[in-house]
Amino acid sequence: MKTVYIFLFFVFSSTYAIAQTNEDVSLLQKEVTNLRQQVLSQKAFGSNQQKRINSLQSELEKSKLILDSLQASVTNLRLALSEAEEKLGADISKTNVSVEEHASTLKESINSKSIIGTVLIFLLGLFAGIGLYLLKKNVSNSYEAIDKVRDAQKRLEEESVKLDSQLVDIINNQLNSQSVQSVPAAPDHSLVRKVADEIVRIELNLSRMDHTIKGYKQLSKGIERIKDNFKAKGYEITDMLGKPYVEGMKVVANFVPDESLPEGSQIITGIIKPQILFNGTMIQAAEITVSQNI
Repeated sequence: MKTVYIFLFFVFSSTYAIAQTNEDVSLLQKEVTNLRQQVLSQKAFGSNQQKRINSLQSELEKSKLILDSLQASVTNLRLALSEAEEKLGADISKTNVSVEEHASTLKESINSKSIIGTVLIFLLGLFAGIGLYLLKKNVSNSYEAIDKVRDAQKRLEEESVKLDSQLVDIINNQLNSQSVQSVPAAPDHSLVRKVADEIVRIELNLSRMDHTIKGYKQLSKGIERIKDNFKAKGYEITDMLGKPYVEGMKVVANFVPDESLPEGSQIITGIIKPQILFNGTMIQAAEITVSQNI
C-alpha cells in the first residue's frame, strides 16, 4: 500500500514536473519568437540604415566631385586674376606715361593759348572802347540832329501858325467889313465853302501841334471868330474832328485801320471837306477819314 502511494506521488510529481516543463517550454518558445521578431526588425532597420549610409556615401562622393570642380574653378580664377592684374598694371603704366606726355603737351598749348587769349582780349577791349566811343558820338550826333529837326519843325509850325493867323485875320476883317444884309433868293455859297475848307485844314493842323507853340491860342480864337461871323450870316460848320463815327451819317467816309484804338472803335480823325449848313439846311456833305479797329 505504501508502495502505491509512493508510485502515485511519483506519478503526480512527474506529471507536475512535465506540466511545469511544458509551461517553461511554451514561455521559452514565446521568448524565442519575440527574439526572432526583434532580430528581423533589427535586420530591417539595419538594412534601412545601410541604404541610408550608401545614399550618404553617394552624396558625399558627389559633393567631393563638386568641391574638386569648385577648387579647380577657384584655381583658374586666381590665375586669370593674376594675369589681369599684371595686364592692368602694364596698362596703368602705359596710361600714366601717356597722361604725363599729354599733360606736358597740354600745358605748353595752354601757355601758348593764354598768351594769344590775353592779346585777343586786349584787342577786343580796345575795339570795344573805340566802338563805344563812336556809338556815343553817333548817339550824341543823333540827339543833336533830332533836336535840330524838332527846332526846325517848331519854327515851321510857328511860321504856319503865323501865316494861318494872317489868313484868318484877313478873312475876319473881310467878314466884319461886310454888313449883314438880307439873303438873296439864291445865294452864292462858293466863298463860304472855300473859307470852310481852310478852317478845317487849320483845325486839323492845330490838332497835331503842341498847345505851347507860339501863336496857337491866338489862331484858335481867330477860327472861333470866323465861325461866329458865319453863324451870324446863317452858316454853320459842323464840328466832327475827334468825334465817334455813327453808321448812317450823311458823309463820304474813308476808313483806315488803326490797332491803337480800343477794339470796335470808329473815330473821325480827318476832315477833307466839312459839312456846311445854311439856315439848318445842308449845302455841303462832309468828306471824312475814319480810323477804326474792327
